[in-house]
Amino acid sequence: GASPILFDGTVLPRSIVVNAISHLDGEIEASSSILTSMATSSPAPTLEQERLEARSRQCRAARRYLLDAFGIPEGTIPRDVGSEAAAPTTVRGSYYVGASVVHSRSHSSAADDGGVSRAM
Repeated sequence: GASPILFDGTVLPRSIVVNAISHLDGEIEASSSILTSMATSSPAPTLEQERLEARSRQCRAARRYLLDAFGIPEGTIPRDVGSEAAAPTTVRGSYYVGASVVHSRSHSSAADDGGVSRAM
């Protein structure tokens, strides 16, 4: 998987971002479960285990990126938000969220703000 591409100031409905994070949570949990069962059957890492570990790291990095870029605090995403049983009120906060993407100094057009672009 590739890293998500977001432009500074991107505005999305909160539900889309929360659903993406919930999907990544599911991928992370599934990879972890499979890796745990594989670890008990094979003492040495296999190519499949290494691929699953890499996929899990990518998902965790993408999840962290979305949380940071949209300013969503850790622990505020309900685990069941992607399921049909989730109530519509489980996603709290404003309807829209805006991305604030931090750029490295060499790529930023911002001169005096330390390379941080403001979303809104």
